[in-house]
Amino acid sequence: MKRAFVELAERAPYLKRLAFSTMSEEEASASEHYTLSWSKPEEIDCVLEVEDIDIETTHRALDCYVTYKDAIEQSGIKDLLPPQVSFEIFGESHDPPLGDLFGGLT
Repeated sequence: MKRAFVELAERAPYLKRLAFSTMSEEEASASEHYTLSWSKPEEIDCVLEVEDIDIETTHRALDCYVTYKDAIEQSGIKDLLPPQVSFEIFGESHDPPLGDLFGGLT
């Protein structure tokens, strides 16, 4: 993904930012069934507050994975969704983290 972004950004100036969804160590450790990757606090560049409708939409999206229904239920992932979503932004460092993925873009 990074390579494709870098190559495309050279020819397509409208590509401004590549953000990767991540989580804190605390959020990752809440999963009892899976070992999840996480980012150090200094690596997190953006934290977005999530609204109830966003969590409900995520629940409905997970419900679409009919063949993984049992695994989703057993994992408890629906109960682990945090009230915020964190991102690492490729090639950028923001301290404090941005509150908007479009912050600082021109």
